[in-house]
Amino acid sequence: KNELLCTSLCHIAEGSKGYFYWLWNPLREGPNAGAWSIREIDGSANDKSRILAELGKMIAANNDLLYSVKPADIYVAIFDSMDAAIYLARRSEYHPLSEWYVKNQYGFYKALRKVQMGCDFVDETALFNGTINNYDCIYVPFSMTMEKNVADALKNYVYQGGTIIVDCMTAFTPREHNPYLQQPGAGMQEVLGIKALGFELAYDGWTEIKNIKK
Repeated sequence: KNELLCTSLCHIAEGSKGYFYWLWNPLREGPNAGAWSIREIDGSANDKSRILAELGKMIAANNDLLYSVKPADIYVAIFDSMDAAIYLARRSEYHPLSEWYVKNQYGFYKALRKVQMGCDFVDETALFNGTINNYDCIYVPFSMTMEKNVADALKNYVYQGGTIIVDCMTAFTPREHNPYLQQPGAGMQEVLGIKALGFELAYDGWTEIKNIKK
């Protein structure tokens, strides 16, 4: 229910004017019977349907206010990481993760355009020379590959009052592709205030496993 509420509130913030939940009633047959529903199999309310009903009441009570909101006048930049673009391409032979990275960038750019907000693209140079301090918010898209000096620059930006928005896989691995033992890595867990409780690693060869243990 908390994820549903959070997602719905984010859509409101992005300017959505309506909601359509794809599966209100549970599936009644097949291997996924009872799954993915907003309410119970017998049609009774549960935590998810109750919290969405409360959300609907909130929207109805503040309808005029919500229709009049507009984006805050802030300066936004998208972090275009050279490391992410280069090293993510080597992680998958069939579907390079660098494609995901580019689509993640472009998706955020299009979202800003839809609400008539312009943005710039900045790279590592802007991180190290202080140019990012000219922006109120930095978006860090799908940057699985991140070195500690980049993470330190982002942390300093936040500590000086900036805001960063990151993908959940940020700072997963350095360039050599041996995942950080702490997720997010490179010290990003400190500034984000989160850390993974567990993750699974898969390797193609026993040699790689032995190298990781060393």
